[in-house]
This record gives sequence, structure tokens and C-alpha cells, in this order.
Amino acid sequence: MNTPAAVAKEVRAYVFDRLEPRGFKRRDIFLLRERDHGIHDWIALPHVVEAKNGPVLVTANVGLYVAPVHALLGGDVSATFCRNIGYFSPAAAYATWPFAREAFSEESARELFGTLVSYGLPLMESFRTYDQVIAGCERFGLKYLNVSRIPALRLLAGRKEEAVLAIQSSLREFAGKVDAYSEHQAAVLTALLAHAHQG
Repeated sequence: MNTPAAVAKEVRAYVFDRLEPRGFKRRDIFLLRERDHGIHDWIALPHVVEAKNGPVLVTANVGLYVAPVHALLGGDVSATFCRNIGYFSPAAAYATWPFAREAFSEESARELFGTLVSYGLPLMESFRTYDQVIAGCERFGLKYLNVSRIPALRLLAGRKEEAVLAIQSSLREFAGKVDAYSEHQAAVLTALLAHAHQG
């Protein structure tokens, strides 16, 4: 019986082998495809196990990774924004695919890959400009991450005044707070504001 990690690795390999001809590359645990302006299509295939010795449930999260944003803010290759693929399918609900541990389920792998091609790729490809990515962050992004990511995107889009006003407003909200999140965000935003004033 294969371990959950081994099953998930096999699923990722199956998907990657079929996405590589479309321009995707591996980067850490993610699949990325670079387009214009440093915008990358971004796919992650996490897995969970809900019962001991039960099937491995693999899902797909799709979104964008905008390299210039993360260069400004620092950090890893986590998505600029992402969401579970199921919400972009006709079911409009969180989706997982079960994989038995005894033998690889090519049927589930085909279904997962087909969903990515039918709904994930067109969604990611629809975001071609920084302004469109901003709209994606506003719709699909996490609020606590958007605090710094949207102003960074606005700077990249040439919307400096909007970006500076948003940064200054957020800094006022974080002023005097000593929790780790607030201190981190204040430091990131202060650095971003300094970058904006250099431009």
C-alpha cells in the first residue's frame, strides 16, 4: 500500500507530464507557466486523507503568481491569488478526486487533468494585465494578503497615487499594534512606500 505522499507525487507527475508541453514548469511543489509582465499561471495539487488507510483525496488550486509583486514584497512562490478549481466548474463547489493507495487510478487522474484544462487554464489565461490581476485579487484573494499585494500591483500598473494612499491608510490602521501580523504588514508596507517614493 502506497503512502499518501507517494500517491500524491504520482498524481502530480501525471498532471505535470501533460501540462509540460503547454509550457508549465515545476517550481517547488507548484506548476508555473510564465506569460507577459511576469504573470504566471499557477497550479497546486494538495492532498488530504480523511480516514486511516482510506483513499487519498487530491484537489487542485488554480490562480496567478505575479513575480514582480513578490519581488517587491519578498516571500515564496505562493499564489498572488488562487481558489479551488471546483468553484470555476459547473458544480461551483469545492472539488477533490479520490485515489486508491493500492493502484494508481488513471480515471481520477484523467478527470482531474480534464477539469484543469477545461476550467482552470481558461480562467488563468483571462488575466493578462496588472489591472485584471487586481480585479482577480479583489474577487478571489485573501483580504489579509491583499493589504500589500494590491498596492504593489497598482504600483506596477502605474497607479502610484492610489497605491500610496492605500498604503498610508493601512499603515494608520496598523499603527500601535504589536501582534506579529500587524508588525509584519507594517514593515512590508513601509518598505513598499519607500519604493514608491523612489520611483
